[in-house]
Amino acid sequence: MASESESSPPSPGDVAARRESGTSREALLWCMLALAFSPVLFDLVAHYAERPSVAYGALFIALFAWEAIRSPRGEARPALGLGLVAAGLAMELVFAKVGWIRFARPGLALGMIGLASLRGSATPQLCLLALFAVPIPSFAFGVLQPLLRPAATLWTRLLAGVGAPLEIGRTGEVFTPDASLALSSYDTGAPLAVLIAGLCLYAGVRGRWPLSRIAVRAALLCPLALPVQLVALGLALWALASGSPELARATLGVGPWLACSAVGGWLILRRGRVEPVR
Repeated sequence: MASESESSPPSPGDVAARRESGTSREALLWCMLALAFSPVLFDLVAHYAERPSVAYGALFIALFAWEAIRSPRGEARPALGLGLVAAGLAMELVFAKVGWIRFARPGLALGMIGLASLRGSATPQLCLLALFAVPIPSFAFGVLQPLLRPAATLWTRLLAGVGAPLEIGRTGEVFTPDASLALSSYDTGAPLAVLIAGLCLYAGVRGRWPLSRIAVRAALLCPLALPVQLVALGLALWALASGSPELARATLGVGPWLACSAVGGWLILRRGRVEPVR
């Protein structure tokens, strides 16, 4: 006959200790994955420093790892998970060998999805979130670049009314007698729309929304990127006219996505997480 101590359920302290131990092990696995994909991560950091407008990719890497660790376990798929991690590492090795490490970025997303599959937390919504860690190439935003010149013209005329010495060059840059601000396809608001779509997806991961609801929410909110970017452009040109080109570049490149991330994150966290029915 089993003793009373053997048949009694574990105490809340034991359950918490086991959960904390499991979380620590999973965090270690994510650190090992980051080490394995360090060439891709270093390239991403260099890209973020060069183009701050797409630095939000680091946010989605962290959000994916956090949700993969904290989400309740489902059915683990070790064969699929190991296969995806191996495919991602193979992609990294091949492109690193030929010197095209930037093309290995999808391999990082595969590795992230694979590790989540090993744990059993790789829902379709979470898998899609991993794709937002990979910056979209700039040529995808080029269709909106013709909008930059009329927007910059509008702001230069408005700021000229308060004595701001701004002019627009032939190639689209805005300059003063002492400094200039080059505008590119990254400043069109398209990267900001991608960020908003990713935040809608993250809200769906936490709220366990169906993909259709996430798509509708993203379609409604992504157009807000254009007015937000337009305001950021005006603030950047005002900073340029005030003699602060570094502040102008930061306002245009980092300000919009930091502001949207802060507001979106606050709204998402305020709603809380919806746990699955057991």
